[in-house]
Amino acid sequence: MRVLRFAVAQPGPWQSPNITAEVHKWVPLPAGQEQVDISFIKFPPGVCTTFHVHATDQMLIAVDGIGFIETTTGGRAEFRPGDMVHCPAGERHRHGAVQDAHLDQVSIVIANRLLQ
Repeated sequence: MRVLRFAVAQPGPWQSPNITAEVHKWVPLPAGQEQVDISFIKFPPGVCTTFHVHATDQMLIAVDGIGFIETTTGGRAEFRPGDMVHCPAGERHRHGAVQDAHLDQVSIVIANRLLQ
């Protein structure tokens, strides 16, 4: 058993071609050992992912700040601490911080290695 404390996590800088600017990310479980891909990401104001899809469902949980989720077919919604967002497998979406607030979020997706 492990207790993961996002309040004291120290995410490091992370850049990805799928994110509009640098964010800070913490991945608490070593790759290849986990059943799920869990990450804690701190988005600065106005920073978000590009539109993308996942092979399995994704859950986003707001820890602090204000975020948004947008799909190519279902519009846009905001989410706040205590809110969970479900992105079904195959749904094209993007998410991140609203323009005038940061977002600290937890992302949970089934590990890709389990799909092979």
